Parts: sequence; structure tokens; C-alpha cells
Amino acid sequence: MIKNKKIILIFRICSFVFCTIALMAQFGVFTGNFWASSLLYYTVQSNIMIWGLFGSLIFFTIIDIINKNHKKSGASYHPKLCATVMLAAMVTLIIFWTVLAPQFEDFAFSLTFNSIGLHLISPLLILFDYIFFTQRGVLAKTDIWIFTIPPLGYYIQATILGFSGVLYPSAEGKEPNHFPYFFIDYYKSGWMVAVYVISIIICFLFLASLIIYFDNKYSSKKK
Repeated sequence: MIKNKKIILIFRICSFVFCTIALMAQFGVFTGNFWASSLLYYTVQSNIMIWGLFGSLIFFTIIDIINKNHKKSGASYHPKLCATVMLAAMVTLIIFWTVLAPQFEDFAFSLTFNSIGLHLISPLLILFDYIFFTQRGVLAKTDIWIFTIPPLGYYIQATILGFSGVLYPSAEGKEPNHFPYFFIDYYKSGWMVAVYVISIIICFLFLASLIIYFDNKYSSKKK
């Protein structure tokens, strides 16, 4: 665990700036075509969580540097929240590159700045921060249910909006969809949605369990 607050601060500022640029590009700020409906996608919501977390981490790191606070946990703040956001980001990364990207007719779409920034670089930045800057030995087995809040919350949101008639843009020339992703699209996937959702939940719980296991195995308190 790295505890040099100045190095950590530089990393977090650079990460925050990158996340800001990636989100602005996704919303169409640089092209003048503002796309507010991006907020309805899990990718964007998880990246906003990453962006907000980096912003708060920067704030607390600066406060510690100013106050010359030399605590044992270094520049680690709210580790359970960090773990929750990191896992939400891993869902974005894993689902996109293993489930969604292979479905694209034009794989080049996956290689655009927006796509790589939101689906790969930003999640890896928060993963790096969690691995190297976050205190260990603070997660409990029951925290696994806290980790499920972002993905399950989004699933509930998308289901309600889908059956409420909200439409999501599709590829050019195709009809818009009632759901943002095929694996939760009841109209197109039918009963297979249950299979997809249960499979994703099982994989997520396994990943969350690994995080809790290694958090306790390499506990900072044991050193």
C-alpha cells in the first residue's frame, strides 16, 4: 500500500481530469450535440460514480496534506465506498468487453475514445487506486450486499423505465429499444433475461467475495 500523499494526489488529479474529459466527450460537449440520454446507461452512471469518488478523494487528500496528517492508513478514505464503486466499475469493464463488444456489427465502435475511456481506462484507474492506495482489512462478509446496490439498483431502474415506454437509441436505421442492453431486454430476449441476470449476479457475487477475501488476507492491520 502506497502512502506518499503527494504521489497519490497527483495520480488522483490526473484520473479526475481524464474521467471529466471522457464524460464530457460522451455527453457530446466537444461536438455540440449534447446527449442527455447517456445518463440512462449503466456505463455512464458508473463512470459518474468514479468521477465523484476521485473528486472526494482529492479533497480529503489535500486536507490531509495541508494538516500534515500522518495516519497509518495513508491517503485511504471510506474504503467500503471505494470498494463499492470499484466493483461497479468492474461490472462496466467486464460486461462490455466480454458480452457487449462482441455483439457489435462494427467492432471499431469499441475502439473510439469514448468507448475505451469509459469502458476500460476509467475503471482501471479506480481499480489501481483501490489496489495501491486503499486500506485493507476493513471489509466484512456482509458488505457483499452493499456492493450489489449499484448494479441491482440500475437493473430495477432500467426495468421500470423499459416497461414505462422509455426508448433507447439503436444503431442507425434500426428501431429504438425499450431496454439499454439485450440481456435485460424482456421484449427481445424473453425468459432468457432471467438466465442472463442470474448468471451476472452469480459472477458479481463471486468477484465481490474475492475482493473481501483478499482484503482480509492482506489486511493492513496484520502488518
